Amino acid sequence: ELKMQPLDIRMPLKRGLELARSKFQVNGGVAVETELPANLPKIFGDEGALAEAVAHLVANAAEAVTEQRKPKITLSAKPIGQAGRANAVLVTVQDNGRGIAPEMREKVFSPFCTTKARGMGLGLPIVKRTVFDHNGRVDIDTSASGTAVSIALPATVNAD
Repeated sequence: ELKMQPLDIRMPLKRGLELARSKFQVNGGVAVETELPANLPKIFGDEGALAEAVAHLVANAAEAVTEQRKPKITLSAKPIGQAGRANAVLVTVQDNGRGIAPEMREKVFSPFCTTKARGMGLGLPIVKRTVFDHNGRVDIDTSASGTAVSIALPATVNAD
């Protein structure tokens, strides 16, 4: 049961990062940069569920960069909208891994799809479910130079 309330998106993002470090052992060997400006509109969401989703994305990204010489992950958030009014927040987890193989791209959101020797492959379906519950959407942009998973979450109506 989700506890939806107006949130500063930076809270679940920071919690998600901590979760990724503790739960998924994303360690100091991977540089994680954050770009979280203070002027983001509030979103309506469940902090725990969003933190969990972010943790999965960061863990996936960390997994993807294990063979890179300088592994790097960027967690960023920015306001998006029309006519100067932010009506959503775009959260992106970008890695500099090798990207998702073309034959895997269609399947990444289905449960039990995994490219890892260990791991259940449930991360992205959990992310998708959480984002869906928040009336948001998930996009994946992948190439040989890395993968970016973006989540767009609607801003609260009274975004002041």
